[in-house]
Amino acid sequence: MLKTQAETSIKKLQSEVASLSPNSLINLFIIDVADIGISLGIFNQKDVDNKPNLGIFRFHNNIKLFNSSIYWQGNEFIALPADAQGFEYTGEGKLPTPKFGITVSDEGAAELTRLKNYLLQIGDLVGAKFTRIRTFAKYLDAQNFINEISFNGYDPDPNAEFPREVYFFDRKSKEDKNTIEYELASILDVEGIRLPGRLVIANICMFQYRGEGCVYEFKDRKTTIHGDATLPLGAPPVANERDELITEILGVAELIDRGEYDKGTIYLKGHYVFIQKNNLKYYFVSKNDNPTNPPPDKNYWIADSCSRFVKGCKLRWGTKGSVVVSTTSLVKGQLKTSSFPATNKLLQ
Repeated sequence: MLKTQAETSIKKLQSEVASLSPNSLINLFIIDVADIGISLGIFNQKDVDNKPNLGIFRFHNNIKLFNSSIYWQGNEFIALPADAQGFEYTGEGKLPTPKFGITVSDEGAAELTRLKNYLLQIGDLVGAKFTRIRTFAKYLDAQNFINEISFNGYDPDPNAEFPREVYFFDRKSKEDKNTIEYELASILDVEGIRLPGRLVIANICMFQYRGEGCVYEFKDRKTTIHGDATLPLGAPPVANERDELITEILGVAELIDRGEYDKGTIYLKGHYVFIQKNNLKYYFVSKNDNPTNPPPDKNYWIADSCSRFVKGCKLRWGTKGSVVVSTTSLVKGQLKTSSFPATNKLLQ
């Protein structure tokens, strides 16, 4: 959808809402049990990817207006005597908890029978995704009006819909021989889900330096802790925990890579080594020629550490998310920090 098309459709909706005699408002519903089916082994991810409609049920309850299927954006929504209510927002600041009920009688609807068959397999709809779509009747697909071209204000527009409302089946609130009723919960109000998933901290990165997430490590020294992440070709020691450049502290032009520490090797000032522990490499730079004690002795070695501030990330990846891998090559990307700098009013 082009920007101009979206703007035109939005203007249509706004005009219709403000009209003194608005067109009939149509409610369309989608139930998606694909994720539940995958988790229970009823579907596999490949089948779901290749069959977009697998585990998807589309229907409407506008029986008085349309006693047959409704077509929207090329998809068929079957007529179903379902009861969906409680979507309204109040001024109390609480999220709505709609209820959705379906009849036990199939009413000859093949889609309802298919949904019930899946319901028998998965045991319950709790956790399934429920989407509510709203548009005006005049904007429905042209296929709905093949024999009713004279429909008042007929103006098919697949983009003219209100923002979709997504809920999840939260619990079964009623069940008898005639109906099954569920209570729905907003995606922001599902029991057991805490948002955000991790702390929003403006300045401090929570990633393990050179570990998962940070992934500042030599490509040829990748371990299982880095998973399938793409690492830079080179990731030399840069600074200490106060973001002080190690080359400036030692007064050397460059640092020399000597690989894993070997107590039998002679190291010179500016040489750096690593010690591996739990699949994570810790780097140290020699402060003097032929250090007597091994790292991490602070008297002889400077530890390569990150301050966990954005500045520390920029020193390693560049101000725009680039890291020097050789004198002529750059690998570009975003900064690897887990912090949220935009939440801080003061720019760093």
